[in-house]
Amino acid sequence: MFKFWAKELLYAFKDITYRSTYTVLGDISLRNVYISDLGIKVYVKKIKFGELRDENMNYHLQVEAKMLNNYARILIEMLSNDCQNILGGYDNILNDLDIKPELKAILYECIHAQDKITQKEQE
Repeated sequence: MFKFWAKELLYAFKDITYRSTYTVLGDISLRNVYISDLGIKVYVKKIKFGELRDENMNYHLQVEAKMLNNYARILIEMLSNDCQNILGGYDNILNDLDIKPELKAILYECIHAQDKITQKEQE
């Protein structure tokens, strides 16, 4: 069931990233994810939108990195079963999870996507 939810969430984040004409205010978290119909429908609700998006490439890369970060955080919270007590940071929780190394690598890259964009901007 997790793989299905992860796929559906990825589609939702893709749509928000590429089809929305407005900025997302704040972060999208596990509190915005709703599952219904015995797990076959995944909704992302109660997202606050702001102004129209800027269409330059740097801004788009920042939005993309933010959405990847939000996606990874949601998946880590789902896998850890303890979204209330994430105090040590997502890297520590990711290291402690008993999941395939490939998934860990993908989640790690998504968590640090914003860091890479910031680093490229400073160069």
